[in-house]
Amino acid sequence: IRETHGVPVQIVALDLARPEAAAELHAAVSELGLEVDILVSNAGFFFFGETVDADPARASAMLQLHVVTPSLLCTHFGRDMRARGRGHILLVASISAWRDFPGINYYGSSKKYLRGFARALRCELGVHGVNVTCLAPGATATALYSGTSVPVERARRLGVMMDADVVAEAGLTAMFARRAEHIPGRLTRAMTLAAVPT
Repeated sequence: IRETHGVPVQIVALDLARPEAAAELHAAVSELGLEVDILVSNAGFFFFGETVDADPARASAMLQLHVVTPSLLCTHFGRDMRARGRGHILLVASISAWRDFPGINYYGSSKKYLRGFARALRCELGVHGVNVTCLAPGATATALYSGTSVPVERARRLGVMMDADVVAEAGLTAMFARRAEHIPGRLTRAMTLAAVPT
């Protein structure tokens, strides 16, 4: 980013799956003297397996990373944005927020939480000039699937997975348009919204 766009970049390396992470990140940014106008919460990981077979430590880390840390980041940075009367928050959920998928129950349920959280937070902060958008992509060709048997590159070539840069651009476009939710990809959107939970 520095080389391509010639802008300053600050890096804060933290394990966001730790209970203290949100407070530590907010403190670190404050110490740098930075005001955050845009918060993008996109960190996550993924595993397959039935709920009762899950490693409790792994499941706990997922819930911390997908549920607790994003919520508390919104508390810390959202409070600052509310005081300034401006800002954007982009929370990345998933199409699994619309439909139950056995085998990824922890993942899907955490994304349902993020979708509901984003909708309520949007109502709370909107009256103060702060926008909240929930991005809900389908399968995206990223390192999320590392350690799984998913053939990411082949899926991307076949059009089963979207390119990460396309999803990111769609998310930012929706956020700056102050949309409440966005599912990138016409086919993904049609299939998701037509799905009826069983």
